Amino acid sequence: LLLAGVVFPAAAQDSTYTSLDGRFTLTYPNGWIVTESRGTITVLTARDITLSDNAPLSAGEAGFTLHVFSQGSFSPLNNALRGTTPLDRLQSFLDGIQSSAAMSAAEETTVGSHPAAQSTGEYTASHNQIKLVVVDFENGGYALIVIITAPGDLDRLQPKMDAIAASVTYTPPPSASGTRS
Repeated sequence: LLLAGVVFPAAAQDSTYTSLDGRFTLTYPNGWIVTESRGTITVLTARDITLSDNAPLSAGEAGFTLHVFSQGSFSPLNNALRGTTPLDRLQSFLDGIQSSAAMSAAEETTVGSHPAAQSTGEYTASHNQIKLVVVDFENGGYALIVIITAPGDLDRLQPKMDAIAASVTYTPPPSASGTRS
């Protein structure tokens, strides 16, 4: 805005990302970096961050990954999320990572208006903090959300990360059966 020769910066707004296939969208803070690879969307606080269980993050560095699955889809990650409820799926996933992360018991929650389950903890090698969330979109899709922050940053960054999670919308793929007229 320009008023009498004085420039006022516009208020910081969030940006919206739509997946390459158009099936899901999310809102994220301006200035953060979004990438998509093989159906996984990653949102980072800065470039050149490596999200892994053994790469320590520096203060203020964090990432959010969104893995969306359709009912009946097959992948190694999807197979690790066995069960029919978010709590069952998350517990199944936690059972598979117990050697690399110390996690709290899975608990039921909601993300936006969707049933979900969550657990928080710490990677044993890097001491990065982690929050895992499984969300049931109730329309044939569900997601695994992985939030990783530098040690001690989860409480500070969690409201932003939770807002990203709550902003996710999912549109299932068209039915393979179709209709004839």
